[in-house]
Amino acid sequence: MLVVLIALVGIYAIVSKEERPTLTAAARDVPTVGDVRPAISSASTSNAPSKAQTTSARLVDADNVVPSESYEGIVPVSTSIAPAAAPNRLDTRSPSSPQRAAASAKTEPVAEEIPLDWMITGSNIEGYKLRTERVVVLSGSASAVLESDADTDTSRFGALMQMASAKSFKGKRIELSGYVASVDAPAGVSIWLRADDASGTVVAFENTLPRGLRGTQEWTYQNIVMDIPKEAVALVYGAVLNARGKLYVDDLQFRVVDTSVAPTAKPITPAPHLAQGTRADPGREPRNLDFEETRIKTE
Repeated sequence: MLVVLIALVGIYAIVSKEERPTLTAAARDVPTVGDVRPAISSASTSNAPSKAQTTSARLVDADNVVPSESYEGIVPVSTSIAPAAAPNRLDTRSPSSPQRAAASAKTEPVAEEIPLDWMITGSNIEGYKLRTERVVVLSGSASAVLESDADTDTSRFGALMQMASAKSFKGKRIELSGYVASVDAPAGVSIWLRADDASGTVVAFENTLPRGLRGTQEWTYQNIVMDIPKEAVALVYGAVLNARGKLYVDDLQFRVVDTSVAPTAKPITPAPHLAQGTRADPGREPRNLDFEETRIKTE
């Protein structure tokens, strides 16, 4: 488990069958920190909120994106800082189970789709699959799901990740927020954010595993508030599945916040001797954070 926490992304996924989080029909409230979204949407409506737009960019291969085991101390075992309250959201669910089933039948993709500009990283990439999800969505018509193979080693983790330029965020306090849900994930799911300097040294990091989800949970708001050092050149971020299970993620968002918003990420001591090699500015902004853009899997 220490390896998972240090690795910047903790994730394990086991799915014995196509089981989805329980769907409920209660009206959606504005949750406080840590509250679970009342239901996972299986269809969007015309009232669904528009998703955040980001500039077009193409993710380059992010080699050596996972910190060394020597970064064991950079992920707190617990945190006393409460994340910000989740923002208002409109209910995107269909009103009845039959309607949800009908919508699901219409939106199931005919070919396997993968979220555009996202990739898998972790300690056992071969044990996890990333794909576009068309049934279990928070808003819009798609989310991302990362799931483990049935025989995935429970000491491993997998994560979906993206890399972007830190240029717009360096020297500022930023928030990465989004919604995650889980199925049969006893070791937990979470989101994570990291900043690297030009030498490849990790200069800021947080994984929300201590306040993430475990087991089977419906849509839950997660956020990270972090000060980005001026020397940062790249941001690396995503969501993590520890061991086995399924991780769903939707509606990620970056925003700059002022100093009145308390950081959730604790400062770390950079270790230049552990740098993974030079890190160039990716030259692209975060994109496809709502997972609406996809590509057809050709492999």
